[in-house]
Amino acid sequence: MKKYGFVILFYSLGAGSVRAAETAVENKPVISRTAPRLEKDEIEKVSGKLGADEKGAESVSITGTERVAASTDTISQDIQASAQDEVPIVLEPPPLDLPFKDVVGFARPGQGERVLTGPVDHMPGNEILGLAVVDARQGLSPLALKIPTPPFVRMESPFGNEATQWTFRVEDPSERAVYQTAGVSKPPAILTWDGYRDGEMLMLAGVVYQPVLRLTDPRGLPQQFFGDPIQLDVLQFDQGGVRHVEFRTHALFQNNSQEMAVEAVPLVRSLLNAMRVHDTAPYRITLYESDSGRPLAEKRLAVMKKFFMDALVMDADRFVFGVQPPHERGLVTEFLMGLSAVTVP
Repeated sequence: MKKYGFVILFYSLGAGSVRAAETAVENKPVISRTAPRLEKDEIEKVSGKLGADEKGAESVSITGTERVAASTDTISQDIQASAQDEVPIVLEPPPLDLPFKDVVGFARPGQGERVLTGPVDHMPGNEILGLAVVDARQGLSPLALKIPTPPFVRMESPFGNEATQWTFRVEDPSERAVYQTAGVSKPPAILTWDGYRDGEMLMLAGVVYQPVLRLTDPRGLPQQFFGDPIQLDVLQFDQGGVRHVEFRTHALFQNNSQEMAVEAVPLVRSLLNAMRVHDTAPYRITLYESDSGRPLAEKRLAVMKKFFMDALVMDADRFVFGVQPPHERGLVTEFLMGLSAVTVP
């Protein structure tokens, strides 16, 4: 029994010692591995308030360092990163005034000085290429809208109509005959009028003309046939060794504006083609306008000066611009160019 009691007592004492050791470890302060430890006497030495002339301790001596052993797990991790430079993009409008040599590298023969030194306004690419014409034939397209040329009036005679006599005439809006021809027997299949009378052009731009065919059939009965009315806003004819191109002014420009009408642009391009070919004499461009419309005509003239000089890449001395009162040709804008080395009167 004593041996059994001794064993129980020994076990109890052993269990108590273990609990006491665990309690001591739990109550023991944990000290940083790197922070210095201050002894009690050193803490009291630097504690307290400082007077005005007193200085604190400059340094505290470390008498010992206590570390607590602990296990540390090592973690390995791969980090991937990428960097990219941001390049700002600035959109700036093109300059409005460029030397022509910076736009197109070639020009028509004899115009190099103006092309290489003269400035041009910023314009779309197709307009820029339109200025660079090395050969006049490059500007003549088979699909270009042609300016009407003589004969201006064409009428087909009725098929199968026999006649003993016939009369073909072209009438103006007042039914006055500006042209007339007659014959016997059957009329020609196509009746035409070139607009001339005695070598002078009578047909005017902007006026409506009516072709009429009158005939007498074999029965002696009169017959009358009408062709399509003709009104031309622009026409071209040669007279006195000079080529004339006449635009009805109201069709060439926008209403009450100095800007050119959009509908007239294809015809103006055809005019430029003709001017490139017939450049043996200075071009004479005249606006015929009434006194009340002269201020607007002066503005329109300034627009045409810039347009034709830039489009043809020519200097001002190659042109003669002017505004004149109305004459027998009406309120038109007239372009004259020499067919040969003849000075325009």
